[in-house]
Amino acid sequence: MERTERDWQSLSADLLVRAYSLGGGNTANMVAFRLPDRGLGVISPSARVRDGVLEALEEHGTVRALIAPNAYHTLGLPVWSQRFPEAGVYAGEAALARIRKRIPGLDVAPVSILHTGEDAALIELPQMRNGETLLRTTVDGREAWYGGDVFLNVNVDALSGALGMFFRVAGMGPGFVVNPLNRVVMMRDRGAVRAWAAETLGDVGVVIPGHGAVLTGDGLGARMTAML
Repeated sequence: MERTERDWQSLSADLLVRAYSLGGGNTANMVAFRLPDRGLGVISPSARVRDGVLEALEEHGTVRALIAPNAYHTLGLPVWSQRFPEAGVYAGEAALARIRKRIPGLDVAPVSILHTGEDAALIELPQMRNGETLLRTTVDGREAWYGGDVFLNVNVDALSGALGMFFRVAGMGPGFVVNPLNRVVMMRDRGAVRAWAAETLGDVGVVIPGHGAVLTGDGLGARMTAML
């Protein structure tokens, strides 16, 4: 894996990641992936973008789609939509009502209509109140997943003061965990989500959590299922 200029991490020629700050030492990941027309889809675009970041991304392709991973990671959609007016905006079915209410005038379509081709898939998790949408693609022949707000890999020791204490008390780390708030509040049927994971997750070699460092290695699919 190589880090490109201006803070994009290249997991493959068709999959890029960039962490952005949410304050207090907390970061979130936005992900760019290849579409069939050789353009790019971007999941969880950041609200504030440093100089050169968008230009660096455009060196890899034209941004064709902007995807909200759930009903809450939406602040970057207006900024990126203005910069890339030809890009469609998408979200999971369960997220649409909240996004349309909070960002009136933004045309948001169901993620299910976005054609991602054979090399990538956007999957809305079943039984989720917030319309959580994950990305499945491949890196070096193995499954690579963007885990949205379901999967975290936060270094809680790097978080400042009250934020770090909150993460620890809530069980949102340290390390690779399922977001307990997401599990308790957003999952209508935890058993259904776990059954989906057992049936769907295969030989996972890369996990891009919604927050925290990218994970690589063996057995990640089994770990994800067990944590759910």
